[in-house]
Amino acid sequence: MKSEDLKYVENLMIDSGAFSVWKSGLSVDFNEYIRFCLKYKDDLQVIVALDVIPGSAKEKTKPTKEAIEKACVEGWENYLKMLSAGLPKSKVVPVFHQFDDWKWLEKYLEFGCPYIGLATIKTGIGARANHRIWLDQCMKYVCDSEGNPKVKLHGFGIMKSSFLQRYPWYSCDSTRWIIQAAHGALIIPRKNIDGSWNFLKTPHRILFSTKKGESAKAKGNHYESLSPMIRKTLEEYIHSLGMALGESSFRTEPLTYKLDRAHENLFEKRKDCLIIENKLVRGVCNDYFMRQKVNKMFFETMQRLLPWPRKFQFFEQSIL
Repeated sequence: MKSEDLKYVENLMIDSGAFSVWKSGLSVDFNEYIRFCLKYKDDLQVIVALDVIPGSAKEKTKPTKEAIEKACVEGWENYLKMLSAGLPKSKVVPVFHQFDDWKWLEKYLEFGCPYIGLATIKTGIGARANHRIWLDQCMKYVCDSEGNPKVKLHGFGIMKSSFLQRYPWYSCDSTRWIIQAAHGALIIPRKNIDGSWNFLKTPHRILFSTKKGESAKAKGNHYESLSPMIRKTLEEYIHSLGMALGESSFRTEPLTYKLDRAHENLFEKRKDCLIIENKLVRGVCNDYFMRQKVNKMFFETMQRLLPWPRKFQFFEQSIL
């Protein structure tokens, strides 16, 4: 990668990939990660410190207290090593995990970290059920008595609409909007009585892909299974973004056929042939990248409606 390749990127964050390698059982070359970050530090706005996740992705139980503490110590040492290597404190983001002892969050705050990442546990017993309880508790440390954030906060794997609004994030990341596009779904805002789109209510997730068969349509969550009135509303939103629904035709080809991915989809592979979808008109029904763009635009609009800094929205009503 060259610096000139990044000239059109306004805000670029780099993550060490600690969670991905933890899931796969691999490891990160820490020294190489530091060298890479130093090389591009002028182009990178945010550099996530190499955190250490205890236990194994295959384990179904919570890691031991000793394993969690050991991971916290190693994560702290990694953070300090990145700073001592010459990476600016203003850009390096340490990560505080669910189940970490609260003293480590206090330590990052006392050290004067201007930007802290909060990572909920994605696997294990009771993980998702406790996200709100844990994040509410975090706010007692990272916000003042009025609910104003003391530091910038990054939410790892945060995409739930209510969570994006409830907490005063400076930034968040998630791959779910990409995954949903790959699975044929669009994220659609709800419509207000006055006809405007409401990006701050829990959105609809509607399947549009032609590859989603009769089972999806039978469940009532596919565009083609909806009433004409609802379909008209969905089309109105899609067209307002300059997108099309898309039109396709289908044909059979031998199993040896080489797909032209720019203009075709592999609709189905049968024992004796391939069913090819021709993209007569590219649109959200037949093009993954257009679905991805629609989902991206939803969150870009939401981001504009949630300026920073803002208060923890339910500070006094916290359940803790």
